[in-house]
Amino acid sequence: PLAATDCFTPATMESSGAEPYVLHVGDLHPRRDVSMALNVVARVRQLPGGENLRLVIVGVDRGHRALLERVAASAGVSHAVEYYENVSDDRLLGLYRGAKALVYTSRYEGFGLPLVEAMACGTAVVATDAGPTAEVVADAAELVEPRDESGLADALHRLVVDQVHREHCARAGLSRAANFSWKRAAQ
Repeated sequence: PLAATDCFTPATMESSGAEPYVLHVGDLHPRRDVSMALNVVARVRQLPGGENLRLVIVGVDRGHRALLERVAASAGVSHAVEYYENVSDDRLLGLYRGAKALVYTSRYEGFGLPLVEAMACGTAVVATDAGPTAEVVADAAELVEPRDESGLADALHRLVVDQVHREHCARAGLSRAANFSWKRAAQ
């Protein structure tokens, strides 16, 4: 198993004032199924409490961004999506800390380092149960079947609007992330 670097820690206080957003971290590649994240955010924006939800996407474009922009336009959320290709660890840390949740829609993974980074920052996680994702997050995240947009939208909506549930998931994630360290990985 891998680990988050030591800089990924929780914020000392919850940010407020900005429009709520969820975060997707990972290269823009078909296996990441970022189009599902776009469609899910569009669904959540139609539900009470999710109307202003935005999606922030951080990842190197592997020839997939133009398609994602078309999907966002078709879903009516182009105005609610931000793309960042390369960000510093400090910027990424701020994005994790400010997000209502990490939405991780990958179809398959080798490990899923963004899952551990988000949990180490105290950010709730909703993810598709693909590859080792369930093993990485254990019971510290909302997991849904791959390609289950409805289930993912329900889980994400709950995290966005239910602060008690989101905080419970964040605490569980912090505890789970503590099981991963580079020292253990090296050993």
